[in-house]
Amino acid sequence: MSEDNGPPDGADWDWVTDPEFGLALCLIFARGATPQRIIEAFGLDPAVAQLLPESRAHEAPACIVPDADITMGQSWVRAGQAGEWGFAIDQSALNAEYYDEVACDLSQGSEAVEIFRAMELTGVEYLADGSVVTSFEPGAEWDRAGSRPDQFLPEMRAAGLATEVPGEADFAGAGDGSGDGDPLVPALTMLTRALGIRLSAEEVRGPLLTVQRRPA
Repeated sequence: MSEDNGPPDGADWDWVTDPEFGLALCLIFARGATPQRIIEAFGLDPAVAQLLPESRAHEAPACIVPDADITMGQSWVRAGQAGEWGFAIDQSALNAEYYDEVACDLSQGSEAVEIFRAMELTGVEYLADGSVVTSFEPGAEWDRAGSRPDQFLPEMRAAGLATEVPGEADFAGAGDGSGDGDPLVPALTMLTRALGIRLSAEEVRGPLLTVQRRPA
């Protein structure tokens, strides 16, 4: 892996800064998982899902899901394949515990990554065999948890993440504009460096296996 602070080839994550992803976004990646397997992990029926571009996601068939309290965001899950990683995009703003369970399920016998954002709450988790290996909040990367919290320390530093607690001078300069930008972008760049995860805007907007939730 390169140790410069620029993004590695193919790590164009700027699409996550689009306002449509600002309210709610969950990305889940699972190594070796098919889109159908990922849809199933979300508690939905892959047999009813349809391959649709983002512009037609609202046309997807719905599954009845008890207690699917979707009060904001979108009601559908879209799943696809990016290299050796299956992935899902969900903008339904459901609770973090739900996504934790999905990622835990998909990591069994493999590995998975969960990226979660809902309003002011953000988080990144890397799991293997059902356990959290490392996790942190973008913008506060020095506060890490998991069984091996420093698993990706070199890649975090190469992506420009703050792996050490900032000093007073750093906090004092936090409002000068030098730290402007979505902290999720360097966090995702770190995942590209560490795990080879890439997801382009074209893949996000293009045809993906899509299914909607409908509360019972």
